[in-house]
Amino acid sequence: MESLRKHTKEISIVVGIAAAAAGLYFLVKKVVKDDGETQTRKVDIVDETGTILTNSEREAIARAIRIEYNGQNLSIATISHICDATLRFAAPDFIRLTNADRQERRALKNDLSKYIELWDTYAHQLEDIIEKSQKEVLRALNISDDVWENSNGFYMQSGNHELLMIHASLPQKLKMSLGVGDKSLDATKFKEVLRAQVELLQREAENLDEIRQYVTREEEVAPIIQNRVNDKIFEKYGVEEEHIYGSMRAHMMDPEVQQIFMQLQQATMRLVPMQGGPGGFF
Repeated sequence: MESLRKHTKEISIVVGIAAAAAGLYFLVKKVVKDDGETQTRKVDIVDETGTILTNSEREAIARAIRIEYNGQNLSIATISHICDATLRFAAPDFIRLTNADRQERRALKNDLSKYIELWDTYAHQLEDIIEKSQKEVLRALNISDDVWENSNGFYMQSGNHELLMIHASLPQKLKMSLGVGDKSLDATKFKEVLRAQVELLQREAENLDEIRQYVTREEEVAPIIQNRVNDKIFEKYGVEEEHIYGSMRAHMMDPEVQQIFMQLQQATMRLVPMQGGPGGFF
């Protein structure tokens, strides 16, 4: 499962930042109707309570998954259901890890070296949590690691966009297990927070060279900057990422919100490495 884990990390950093962190807090995929016409539909993000699951609850989650094959490989739908179950299994450990990380990194916000070190530690621990939970789901379904990895590898090699987004969206979906509580934002406050994100992303982009000194891969710069922006948003407005995601459902059809999201996407895409480009960034 190591090769899939490595591949998934690269997808999560590049695609996840380019999509989710850029403001696409909901995923849209094309659906082909019987007459050949395409339409788009929203794919809701996972919103779980994150409470500890009992053995019977875990068994019920696994039993609800219908295992289907595409030849020798698991179907995309089955892979998606397994990923959703993985998120539910991982939620309790994720909540504990994230709450502790937020408190620790914000205490070190003025020490960039240690801040980035904490980000790296958190990223590895998150991978471990997801992988551990995924193994538990696969065992419950009696699916071998080889079948899982070969199935994912088959679709990845063919450039299947849906599978790429399933894996890239895992960290962002998992954040919804933190819940939104009573932090739902009204339209005015929501737009104010989004504009602040754009401004902070543009300002943080000025620190690219300094951050590069502490990372081994340029792809890591964007999520580090995103974390710094999130921390400053929390410091000023008292809202976390999940509060913004949760409020998105109420305001996503507002034309002004969509316009700000475009600005947010443009600001974030400038942080994503461009393959083969001069200096590595757009």
